[in-house]
Amino acid sequence: SLYIKSCRKPMIFYDLLPERATSDVRDA
Repeated sequence: SLYIKSCRKPMIFYDLLPERATSDVRDA
């Protein structure tokens, strides 16, 4: 699980969307 904090979304656990999680981490 990746704990992500982005400007567009609150902190979310990405367990089922690894590809999207990676993109959000890069953008964040």
